[in-house]
Order: sequence, then structure tokens, then C-alpha cells
Amino acid sequence: MYIENYVNYRGEGCFFKDGDIIIPTSVGESYVSLEGNELRFFFKNKHGVGHTNQPLLYDVREIKVRQNGKVLFIKIVTDKGISGERAIGKI
Repeated sequence: MYIENYVNYRGEGCFFKDGDIIIPTSVGESYVSLEGNELRFFFKNKHGVGHTNQPLLYDVREIKVRQNGKVLFIKIVTDKGISGERAIGKI
């Protein structure tokens, strides 16, 4: 597995799906998505006009990823100490 910061200013080819993790931030939303064998991070600003080439994980202090078979468990902790864990996987 490798982690890629996927930047696409106009949003082409960036389709958010059910099961993606959405992280509300002070300047927009960060998304975590599983694309094949890649864990991808996207950012959309508050205007919703697309994805920017700015830093992609605003307001996130920590991210932990662990794998169990075909399931990835992702735990995210924000700068404010709010944490959440979600499982995403391949069929």
C-alpha cells in the first residue's frame, strides 16, 4: 500500500463515493478514499468549486492506518482533539 496526495485542480476524475471519509475543516473538507490499492487524499474548499493544490489535510493532527485482510481501518484525530475511526475496504 502507498499513500498518494492526489491533486487535481479542476476535479476531473475525482468522484466521491459512499464510504469515503469526509473530514470537515476550517477551510473546506478533506476526503479520504480507497481507489484500488491506493489510499487517496483530496481537498475541496468551502466554495465547492473543485480541488485545490494547497495542503490536503487541513486541521488533521494524526492519521493512523491499519490493515486486516481487505479492510483498512483509518483513525483520524483533528487539531481540536476530535477523533473518529472508519473501516473501508475492497469487495
